[in-house]
Amino acid sequence: MFTKDRSRIILITGATHTGKTLLAQRLLDKYGYPYLSVDHLKMGLIRSGQTKLTPQDDDELTAYLWPIVREIIKTAAENRQNLIVEGCYVPFSWRRDFDERYLESIRFICLAMTDAYIDANFDKIVRHASDIEARLDDSDLSAAFLKEENRKVREGFRQAGEEVVLIDSDHEIALEAAAGEIKKIKTGEEKMSERIAAAKGQQVYKYVTLRERPDLMREAAAWFHGKWGVPEEAYLECMEACLSGESDYDWYLCLDGEKIVGGMGVIENDFHDRKDLAPNVCAVYTEE
Repeated sequence: MFTKDRSRIILITGATHTGKTLLAQRLLDKYGYPYLSVDHLKMGLIRSGQTKLTPQDDDELTAYLWPIVREIIKTAAENRQNLIVEGCYVPFSWRRDFDERYLESIRFICLAMTDAYIDANFDKIVRHASDIEARLDDSDLSAAFLKEENRKVREGFRQAGEEVVLIDSDHEIALEAAAGEIKKIKTGEEKMSERIAAAKGQQVYKYVTLRERPDLMREAAAWFHGKWGVPEEAYLECMEACLSGESDYDWYLCLDGEKIVGGMGVIENDFHDRKDLAPNVCAVYTEE
């Protein structure tokens, strides 16, 4: 089983109001993968009378829904089909339900907000709550409730050994970082190219932009600083402008595995007075 091109299954979960549905929609638009909303599955089962549970029965719904979702994921993997699965009802110990054949196809993403982010952005969170899905009633939503729910998610998944994408200062950058995780699953075509290159004795390199791999931002800033001596904070400022949409330009990296071995940036101005000469290529460097 699973001897040919394996599937890509993206499992997105996290606390309420963190942008799980927005991230799933963006990945759907980018990759064209089928999309399963666990919330839609929940409401279909409730409204059709298949269960007496209500939308407020969170713990019971996890126990009820997860076995169904788990087997849908297995079926997709066995048929080498791509799938995005998004929803709250994922147990902390979800990995125990899959052996290695399935796990190698699954990319897990968990989103959670910090208390500081909720305090600073509560009004914004409420204002954008229905951007993707129409929430029927959010009138009783409070910052204290959000903090408690996000704390449970952060602590529960971390204790289970999972990484959590923290929304701490910039929501957009956090979603870009989460989307960058998808790059870690190779397609069959990518793996075949690597095998062919290895057979020919060639070194295999990957070329990515920072917008494709925002998770590399701090590593890239430190790498460029080490090559050129420009303060790391200056690189971070440019890169954050790139990822937040303030800049139209991007940074480009060459990777040997996951190690940066080459790079360059495109910026508005590279420390000179000729404002008419824009944009500029900067910080070009390749390891020996």
